Amino acid sequence: MGDLIYKEHLTRQSDLIDTRAIEQLKVLVIGAGAIGSFATLALAKMGVENITVYDHDTVDIVNLNSQFYPSAAVGIKKVTALYDMLMMFTGVNAITYNKKYTSDTEPVAYDIVLMAVDSMQARAEIMPVLQCKYLIDTRMSAEKYTQYVVDMRSTNSK
Repeated sequence: MGDLIYKEHLTRQSDLIDTRAIEQLKVLVIGAGAIGSFATLALAKMGVENITVYDHDTVDIVNLNSQFYPSAAVGIKKVTALYDMLMMFTGVNAITYNKKYTSDTEPVAYDIVLMAVDSMQARAEIMPVLQCKYLIDTRMSAEKYTQYVVDMRSTNSK
């Protein structure tokens, strides 16, 4: 999609939000499954251009019912399939890493981190090395969804 067309679709919301500020956001998505894959697409469609995604998994047939992947992506690394889908739907050139985000990952400062991992153990390993203004920690099971949004710059914890 050409840059002109991509930018043109953002004009509808320009009286509500500063689309230039959204374009400048630096966002990290950890996990490209049910939550992470759709959230990444939504961020790109809203105009976020600087998106980094970490996931170490491969698209499996059981993922097709709840994740943003077509059947043709079965057997492909999730970050590769997600990158291709983002390019097709939005033209956003995300940075992707086919590996886990761990305590050994080189820390980079982000505006927003969307944590979409599937275990408390993964969260415990990731939290000490996160550098961000805002953390969105999502948790999902078959019948329940919970989301925690944390201003990481605040010393007031509730």
